[in-house]
Amino acid sequence: MRLRFTADDLDTDTDGIDPNVLLKDRLKVGKERLDDALEKLTRFVNPLSRQMASLSIYIIFCGNTEIETDLKEHEPQRTQLYKATVLLVRGLFKQCG
Repeated sequence: MRLRFTADDLDTDTDGIDPNVLLKDRLKVGKERLDDALEKLTRFVNPLSRQMASLSIYIIFCGNTEIETDLKEHEPQRTQLYKATVLLVRGLFKQCG
């Protein structure tokens, strides 16, 4: 169920400012956020060549499994990747409605 508002429903006591000007176009804002998230993820992943083996990519984000401290040392890379992916997925869901 969607709620619909008319100009009569808006609080017009905004010190002379038209309340309709204060409303943002949510699709435009969502598209901008989605574009930003996609750009951020692309910048992060671009250095990874398409020809890289999955083991090489695993080492970039997790380190060498034979060295116990590598997983902790590579945590910032994984965190960046996860955050960029979350921004992209949330942006997609918001755009799709």
